[in-house]
Amino acid sequence: MSATITRPAPGSRPTRSRRCAGTGSPQTPTTSAESPPWPRCCASVPAPTATIRKRCASTRRRPRAITGRRWSISAGCTRRGRASTGTEKDLLKAMAWLNKAADAGNGSAMNDLGYAFESGEGVGQDYAQALLWYRKAAALGEATAMTNIGAFYDSGRGVEKDAQEAYRWYKKAADQDDGRAQDLIGTLYLNGSLGEKDEDRAFSWFAKGAENDDSDAIADLGVMYEEGAGTAKDEAQAVKLYRRAADLGNARAMRFLGMNYAEGIGVARDRAESRRWYEKAVAAGDDEAAELLQKLKDSPSAASAIA
Repeated sequence: MSATITRPAPGSRPTRSRRCAGTGSPQTPTTSAESPPWPRCCASVPAPTATIRKRCASTRRRPRAITGRRWSISAGCTRRGRASTGTEKDLLKAMAWLNKAADAGNGSAMNDLGYAFESGEGVGQDYAQALLWYRKAAALGEATAMTNIGAFYDSGRGVEKDAQEAYRWYKKAADQDDGRAQDLIGTLYLNGSLGEKDEDRAFSWFAKGAENDDSDAIADLGVMYEEGAGTAKDEAQAVKLYRRAADLGNARAMRFLGMNYAEGIGVARDRAESRRWYEKAVAAGDDEAAELLQKLKDSPSAASAIA
């Protein structure tokens, strides 16, 4: 394991804003007849409270916020499907809902449209359209969209690769406590993408991302402790951080735990536990863990321990 983090900075599935309409500012609720009912498939998501409605009503911007939020949530439910409520997955219908929500000024829906075009989910893959929608969402204050724009410049997808421009967008999102953006800034510093490699700044940014519960930032912070990069070496602390990230579903952290148990780093060597974590990582989609798991199984010294 190296303190240089080489994983790419791809776009990830957007998260919905917690603001009134996900547009960066409180909005005015609507009483339009076009308002869809609060989605039955999202019964666990509460409708805006009286306090939120009052706060939204105190401004005079965009009158269709609540409608936009409902359309956006309807799109999310339809895109994923939910067996418990009989909601079938329907990407075309989800795209229709997202477009309605975006037309109503919903920033998180614009961000989701960007993701759809970036990933090709429910629509033809189109990086130019993805970037267009991300920029619209970012203009409304959506931190996730800002991070997604930064990731385009970081990776050079659809635009010329530009680490400084990536940093500029990540920083906008990081200033809103976006943990993923904070983690990616740390990666830029650690890999020397902004000039000389700076482990101290990388550690600081990973720590900020970890405070905001970004699982990649937590795992990366663990790497820093394990390698003694930007901080005193502490293998036990690294293992704690890997567990925390793994509990959040981070496949890379699960792989790291498998490696640590296989090699006895920060924990007692335990091949059975190593295998268990590798299998978890593989189930979570980590290809490198699959290779390590096979090597563990093929190891003569492991035959009796993991049989």
